[in-house]
Amino acid sequence: MKNQELKPQYPQLRQTSKEVARQMGVNWSKYERPEWQEQFSKLILATFLNTHPDTVLKACSHVLLTNSDEYPPSQGRLIQQMRDYIGTGQARSPQLKACSMCSDGLRKISFWIRENNQPKYIEVNTSCAECERGAKRKSSLKMLSNIDFLLKLLNKEIYSYPKDGEYETKMISGQVTIKIRYRGEDKVKTIERDYWLQTKTDEQPPLEMICRDLNQSKHVSDFGELARERKQAKAKYLEALKFQERHLLEKDQKEIVQTFDNLQSKEELKIHEYCMIKAKIQHLKESIEYRETMDEIKDITLEEYITIQKARKKGYNDV
Repeated sequence: MKNQELKPQYPQLRQTSKEVARQMGVNWSKYERPEWQEQFSKLILATFLNTHPDTVLKACSHVLLTNSDEYPPSQGRLIQQMRDYIGTGQARSPQLKACSMCSDGLRKISFWIRENNQPKYIEVNTSCAECERGAKRKSSLKMLSNIDFLLKLLNKEIYSYPKDGEYETKMISGQVTIKIRYRGEDKVKTIERDYWLQTKTDEQPPLEMICRDLNQSKHVSDFGELARERKQAKAKYLEALKFQERHLLEKDQKEIVQTFDNLQSKEELKIHEYCMIKAKIQHLKESIEYRETMDEIKDITLEEYITIQKARKKGYNDV
């Protein structure tokens, strides 16, 4: 144990093990010797290497209050009593606490990068490197801490691109000219901007960080792009609809002309056949007139004109 350095999960566990040994020494005068307390603190540290310090202190208090041995118990017996108490679940580990600089173990980092020759605003959630809740977030979510992320960002390990055998960062930094709205008025000012790191709970990036640089290219919002895509999709849909309606109309014209040509070869037309042809031709005329107003079909086709003339020669002047 002397040659191997113990690395507990919780850094404050070293101080806790010394406090447990001190409390045991106060309770039993035989254990007030520094040698015994030093040895017992190392044993505590090795036994409860991955246990929360508050849980270890709670188990120590339980042993001191419930131990009824007439003689001072050995170190092994004290350790076993603490392990039994923790193992029963009575000494539950307290909830990991977040610090005042993070939001439940998460800290936000925001910055600007240049992508496809356009500036782009980025917000990234990282785990807090200052508290236990952040350490839990880092291990459970497999995410970078705020320190690790900033180091990778500044070392060009992320958000970078290869150039001439080296890596260039995409991050935009330096002086920028921005426009913000303050008390109902637009104000233009020049500021220094690199990156922003959350420093208190539920803190949001300032307006100066979010505003775009007026010297950069014109901003196109996601909403504007979406509206333009929807407009283009609507135009394509209407164009396809017009093509379909025109196709169906031309198909109706061919069917009517074919039917009329077949019937006019007979000497006499039956009254119901006459009414059917008359209704179809009238419907076709109305459809063509309607679609002319919609700029879909400019003129009546030649076949339709011939059909109407043939009908009139047969004596159907009301067609």
